[in-house]
Amino acid sequence: MCDDLRALLRIRRENRALQLGGNVRLRGCDNERILFFSRSIPERRNDVLVAVSLDLGDVQEGNLDLPLADLGLREDEPYEVDDLLDGSRATWRGSRRSIRLDPRLRPAHVLRLVRRHRLGELP
Repeated sequence: MCDDLRALLRIRRENRALQLGGNVRLRGCDNERILFFSRSIPERRNDVLVAVSLDLGDVQEGNLDLPLADLGLREDEPYEVDDLLDGSRATWRGSRRSIRLDPRLRPAHVLRLVRRHRLGELP
């Protein structure tokens, strides 16, 4: 448990969106035992999505409703997310994503949107 706490503190320290108050937005999930929310900074340089199981005993599965418009993404546009708890990166597309949270193995996902610059955009 100490390693998990250390990881969460490190993630908070490294992500400005997790340090500011008043920027939490609850998001949709079709499983009431999964809490899904996002935190962003106004400049959209740090967007974090968090899905956490509220059930400490059983595996929970659900579909997340990702706020693509709020994140400045199109429905048909692929985007990448880094899982800040395990270090993996995935390419996603679309506004629905299924997840599985196991309280013994992975009770949460803390995901950071990887911003790619579109052709003609400034960094």
